[in-house]
Amino acid sequence: MNLKQCATILIVGVISTNVFAQKLTKNDSIRVFSDSLFFNLKKNYLYTDEVSWNEIKNRFEENAATHATFENSLKESRAVFDSIGCNHCMLLSENGYYPASPKKQLLYKDYSYEFGKKHSEGVEFSVSKLGDTYGYIEMPGMLLLDLSQEELNAKTQEMYDEIVILDKNNDLKGWIIDLRFNIGGNSYPMINALHYLLGDKVVYNVLNINKEIEEVNKLENGRFYSGEKIETEIKTTNKNPNIKIPVALIIGNWTASAGETIILGFKGRENVITIGEPTYGYLTANSLFELPFKVKAPLTTGYLADMNGNYSENLKPGVFVKEEKSNFENLLKDENIIEAIKFINSKK
Repeated sequence: MNLKQCATILIVGVISTNVFAQKLTKNDSIRVFSDSLFFNLKKNYLYTDEVSWNEIKNRFEENAATHATFENSLKESRAVFDSIGCNHCMLLSENGYYPASPKKQLLYKDYSYEFGKKHSEGVEFSVSKLGDTYGYIEMPGMLLLDLSQEELNAKTQEMYDEIVILDKNNDLKGWIIDLRFNIGGNSYPMINALHYLLGDKVVYNVLNINKEIEEVNKLENGRFYSGEKIETEIKTTNKNPNIKIPVALIIGNWTASAGETIILGFKGRENVITIGEPTYGYLTANSLFELPFKVKAPLTTGYLADMNGNYSENLKPGVFVKEEKSNFENLLKDENIIEAIKFINSKK
């Protein structure tokens, strides 16, 4: 998913600070929260003109009131998101995660036992060397919602530095970026961490309901810009970005949202190939809204498109390899990696 950090805390209606200073009942809390949620949905949701908001809001408040606590009432947001077709929307509280129903269910046949095992163990960002001459980046999903700007920049810098250090200390033929476990999150640090392989460029665009470019997202001088706003910032090294070294992106049917924006970011770059299976298809832009009671709401506000403004529902690989051909115990026997190495070696 692509999360625009919004500094404004949106409190809707004539609600004085005195109201929040006193203890609210559960139903009062639901009403205050509902007003804010639906204000933001009505104002910002991509398909807002197609929705009967009053009817859905009333139903949400009625159903929410049946729960014993305010926190439990947040579960009713799924019915809201499902009814408006917002399968990329969700609520995030300090105690829970309340997403819409998924766009499509991934079945056991869609991934191997080994994939499920590795996913259950947890996948962290890492940079390593495969064989003697290939750089390998494991880039899973990263939510990173509760980091301060300073912490977000530091995390981005750390990932960027790992990539540069491996490249600087080795004579690499190319890079393999594994996005099979990237189910989304905050795309800004992910893409900016890859600045060394992308350089300064437009990485993707956000389109409005008419498929017109509304916001340009780009890398420039170590900064990730969404429109005019700097989202993350790093100190780049004196060494020029390595924007022609071959890069193979390994993708799959779990690759979604922010993972898909990374693929868009490499569109138009020389010497790039995508390998694996078609992506999940969350190519809609989410903006993050702060709601009452420390609840955050990533809400869909646009379409995600490549540097030329081209939008598609999901992204297809250049070389198709079924996920069952993966080998996470020995990557050099992984059919996706084998195809990636073939591509890199062909670019001598």
